[in-house]
Amino acid sequence: MKTRMLARAAAGLAATAALVTVTATSASAVNVSWLWETGTGNNIGVGSYTDSGNLMKVDDQEVDDRSVLLFVRRPGASTGQACWDHGGASGGGVSCTLDAYAENVTLEGFLCKGEWASNPDNRRIVSCNYDQIKRFTK
Repeated sequence: MKTRMLARAAAGLAATAALVTVTATSASAVNVSWLWETGTGNNIGVGSYTDSGNLMKVDDQEVDDRSVLLFVRRPGASTGQACWDHGGASGGGVSCTLDAYAENVTLEGFLCKGEWASNPDNRRIVSCNYDQIKRFTK
């Protein structure tokens, strides 16, 4: 009797372990989005990241002399990868591939305003919306 109960218990644990394994290995898509608004509710810009294709998108929505960019980095790092929309508020946004980091790395992203230059060494970030830093795993 005890042997039969142990066998049933072991079978139950095996079924549970298999279920846990399937649950643990089934991946869910990572989709993160940002919205930066002024105090009066006007949009400065929007951004997003999706792990399907490691795609970053950013859209400058404020008519001014600045570009909007989505900046992604390792938490607390001073350098990272930026996706710039320098086409102006009427441009419809741009897409970039987030390729600076390996898979399964925790990153954080936020929107910034900057001054675009064709030469990357001359681009300058002016201000960032640090109130909306979002962490995600690539």
